[in-house]
Amino acid sequence: MAIFPTVLQDAIVNVPSSDAFKSFEGRGSVYDVARAFIDNTERLVPKQILEGAKKSSAHVAKIPVLKKLDPTGVITTARSCDPSDTSVDSAFVSPTYGTYSFSFHMTPSWNEVNYISFQEEFAWKFMQHLQAFYAELDSDLVAYLDSNASLVNASALFGGINTGVVTVPLADKEDFYKSIPSIMFRNDLSAQRVIDIANPESQIMYDSIARQGAGNAVNTEYQISNFAPYRSNRVVLDTDMVETHYLIPEGNVGLLEWLPWEYRANKMLNDTDLWTTVADPMYGLTWGLRYKAKCADLSAVVGGIADQTNAYVDMYEFSIDLAPFHSYSSDTSSPIYKYQIGTVTP
Repeated sequence: MAIFPTVLQDAIVNVPSSDAFKSFEGRGSVYDVARAFIDNTERLVPKQILEGAKKSSAHVAKIPVLKKLDPTGVITTARSCDPSDTSVDSAFVSPTYGTYSFSFHMTPSWNEVNYISFQEEFAWKFMQHLQAFYAELDSDLVAYLDSNASLVNASALFGGINTGVVTVPLADKEDFYKSIPSIMFRNDLSAQRVIDIANPESQIMYDSIARQGAGNAVNTEYQISNFAPYRSNRVVLDTDMVETHYLIPEGNVGLLEWLPWEYRANKMLNDTDLWTTVADPMYGLTWGLRYKAKCADLSAVVGGIADQTNAYVDMYEFSIDLAPFHSYSSDTSSPIYKYQIGTVTP
């Protein structure tokens, strides 16, 4: 593989958008839904063991789980010479992986006659594609949260649950923030810190409460002391809603990643035809890279060089398999509680 990994890493870390003049055009977003899943994976499962258990794209990794007991008849009011037995059912849970990939080409001879260097162009293309990926991943994870929101909520505050969501009247917005610990307590989830994935506008009330600290006449800061806030533009609001929140006990969601054997083994056909891995500079994911060099006729390409009938071209394809998941539940309950605040009462 010669010096290829070093050259590639140098190009990746040379992010030109760090220059103030170029930062607006190259700006990214905040991809906090993805970050929430990534941050909590290790708290939920032994990540490396599960990822290593999947040996190929056709292989289905399975997590053995035990189902909760049916409480009917478990507790009695009498002793017995022959104690009865209560069986426990087990099951397998299989993470569902989906593939994400992006690719681009580089022509070094063009950079030789251009003000833009190879490293700058590569870094720009890589980061622009990476930002597009995280925007899509954020949206996919919001859809996952919607699909897996709990249909059971023991808390009757704000009218209770309706098809996986509780709608809070706008006038009760501040009361909603105060009530989150009680909501989690009522669902037997009082011990954990609460992940709050929400739209950016929800940060207004959060910051307002946080600023009312010990130096104020009424100290409200304690109300959010046990929150882990995550905000994303991909949290979409329904009509007449001003805030949407996904409340999750910390360590109850995660994101598994996986790559085929060729990438993990750094297989090579030769120095210009290989598989390898690349560290993600944004959130630390490990990407698979398929690299190949080829000879191409670029004479007809707009912006190319007229006599380039046999140009040297670098081809890069980045890919990763990801599987979002949450704590196991044998019924329609889940650790994901969806609340929305709006002008429409439930």
